[in-house]
Amino acid sequence: PAGTVFQSPRLFPHLGVQGNLDYARQRAPEGGPARADVIDALDLGPLLGRHVSSLSGGEAQRVALGRALLTAPRLLLLDEPFAALDADRKVAILPFLKSALSRFAIPALYVSHSIDEMARLADRIMVLRAGQVTALGPAAAVMEGLDPAPGEGFEAGVVVQARLVETSQTYGLARLDLAGQTLTVPGLGSTAPGLVVRLRIRARDVAIATRRPEGTSIRNVIEAQLIERRDAGAFCDLWLDANGVHLRARITRESADILALEKGQDVYALIKTVSLESLA
Repeated sequence: PAGTVFQSPRLFPHLGVQGNLDYARQRAPEGGPARADVIDALDLGPLLGRHVSSLSGGEAQRVALGRALLTAPRLLLLDEPFAALDADRKVAILPFLKSALSRFAIPALYVSHSIDEMARLADRIMVLRAGQVTALGPAAAVMEGLDPAPGEGFEAGVVVQARLVETSQTYGLARLDLAGQTLTVPGLGSTAPGLVVRLRIRARDVAIATRRPEGTSIRNVIEAQLIERRDAGAFCDLWLDANGVHLRARITRESADILALEKGQDVYALIKTVSLESLA
């Protein structure tokens, strides 16, 4: 069977949270995730005594996801399950979904208009435009080549993986190993070294220098080789290879011409900000 979660949670209104979960478990075939494990993975324990009418949007969707998991599905169908949530609630609930998918090893087909959600969750991505498949493949490769059309609501960039080396409690920063080079990012707290994390780096957050800069506030300076230059109107997209890791930059065409940027040239990528998501 397939478990489904839609934009609205569709919980049974005459049952409480516990009743909704029990309904799924009692009718499920043998096997599948244990009830206690699902409750733990989605942090549903504090909600068990609640009526569904008292739940927030994010809480209701967590219960809906738990109910779907308890049907012992061989596949999860997730149709924009967080589209109705505001940005803060969406950020809060995505780690629960990621944890559940990883913990229970259930494949999922996830439909979304949000490229940030895809960057956090997907192993493989299919892009549909006007009913046509325009891209299909591993998430990193697809996102590297995406050229968003006007009004699509997301930005060009890449997804890469790096390994945590150390954290600084003084500054709230983490130092990561990216193919032998160092990235400094905020937001990992006291996480133990060795953790593999996923980074979303937007093309507009990458600047280019032909010499290693000095006296700059930008902490992330990555040595790379320019492997492709593509001019488009006032802007120029650059694809870079940093020890096998691909980066993408979007600068003005004027800047690219002033720097005389050409394929095969050694450059420095100055990464201003990154979005970080743990893959643990």
